[in-house]
Amino acid sequence: MKRKLIFLVGMIVSLSCSATVQKGFTISGHTDPNGYPVAKMIMEYTDAVRGSVRDTSAVEEGRFCFQGNLSTPGRVLLYIIPDSNKIEPKRKFPVMISFMIENCVMQMYFKQPNDYSITGSALFEQDRIFRDGLLIQTKGLQGKAYSEAAKQYRLDFIRAHPNAYFSLLILEDMVKVSRAAGEYRNLYDSLDHILKTHPKGMLILQRLDALDKIKIGSKAPNFILTDRSGKEVHISSFNGKYVFLHFWASWCTPCRNENVNLKKNYEQLDTTRILFIGISLDQNDTRINWEQALVKDRLGGIQLIDTQGFDSQVAKSYGVKGVPSSFLINPQGLIVAIDLRGEALSTGLSSFFRKQMPE
Repeated sequence: MKRKLIFLVGMIVSLSCSATVQKGFTISGHTDPNGYPVAKMIMEYTDAVRGSVRDTSAVEEGRFCFQGNLSTPGRVLLYIIPDSNKIEPKRKFPVMISFMIENCVMQMYFKQPNDYSITGSALFEQDRIFRDGLLIQTKGLQGKAYSEAAKQYRLDFIRAHPNAYFSLLILEDMVKVSRAAGEYRNLYDSLDHILKTHPKGMLILQRLDALDKIKIGSKAPNFILTDRSGKEVHISSFNGKYVFLHFWASWCTPCRNENVNLKKNYEQLDTTRILFIGISLDQNDTRINWEQALVKDRLGGIQLIDTQGFDSQVAKSYGVKGVPSSFLINPQGLIVAIDLRGEALSTGLSSFFRKQMPE
């Protein structure tokens, strides 16, 4: 019954004002003189063309303004910096607000961290409707129950609004973290043609195609990287042996925690039958941190690095959008398991590859 809530909000417009002739965006606003004292605001967002963008607006007599031009609509982070002369020292931390922007004229009124309004953007309104419905759909739920309800709500929202640009953004977020195309392929196919041929729609299609190539039973993509001694390593050269391939980075806390588990398994398993290969996505500026992490975490097996990070060809070929990520490859070069970690790694490998103990 809760699922029907998303259909009570009325029809959401298919394309917001970013699809019009509006060139660039303007966010003009004012703060309440009796509200939270604000000195300045800092806005950050990532643009598909310009990359990371950071802009600052002073708040003078309660007024502020941001202007820019987006290649595609997206989400911004707005840091509200308090006036240090008008607020208690213990409360001098910035307030952070996240919302959707597009190329149109928007107005913002800010009184308190939890009391503000934004008008003028259909996309912002779509986001508000979506978030309100999600809160109702998942009220009182936690853990796995929350995750499943939230996912179902997103799926239903997309199905109910195949013409809405916001549906494209939701699908993009879901596909980014997915390990299989699955039902997302059907959702993509159900979208309006304008959305499917939009730049974001084309990126989603590329991701889905990549996921279809990287799934259980598919051929593991070959790659060539050099180890610390300068020797070339080809994944295809290990055909005939099981390979546990794991992507990680020195700056990734979950990766470092998982390294403890990897080390334990490496010491307990028969490494004549299974080979461990680690690929770090540290870039040049953190390469020394990778070297130090290898020593500190005492990882065994073959350790490689691709300093192109997530833009590297090997990361793209395996569809890696986050770390840690792992793949178990059989002697025939086929992927037989994906993202084994923690207890799943121990139970999945130890019974089959455990060293033979003397009787």
